[in-house]
Amino acid sequence: MPNKLYHNKVFSIFIIFLIFIQVSCKTKQTETKESIDNVSITVASYNIQYDNLRDTINSWSNRKPLLKALIQKYDFDIIGVQEPYLYQLNDIINLLPEYSFIGTGVKGSVPVFYKKEKFTVVDTGIIWFSLTPNIRS
Repeated sequence: MPNKLYHNKVFSIFIIFLIFIQVSCKTKQTETKESIDNVSITVASYNIQYDNLRDTINSWSNRKPLLKALIQKYDFDIIGVQEPYLYQLNDIINLLPEYSFIGTGVKGSVPVFYKKEKFTVVDTGIIWFSLTPNIRS
């Protein structure tokens, strides 16, 4: 059975996704009040995984090109990136120049990448899944 921390992270990702889709962005293609039924958005969530230096087969340097290939193959519009270290976040930024992101690389945060050409960010923020949602916890 998954632990409480796992459930908290999954729920937080879900909430961030809903806020991102509902409030934080609009598609540039729908500025003429096109029906939402005609808009297609492809979304993914990806757990970056701890970069264990003893695990040479699954090292981050080996997974980076695979991540880029996966994103290019499925042409995701929005990607939630779980648990990246700052250097991994910087690598993803360099791998995906057609994307921008909101969020941070701090522990517990989930940066959300989006296609620059398709979305315009109108507001951002972090809501922590806790009794004090405005305080990092």
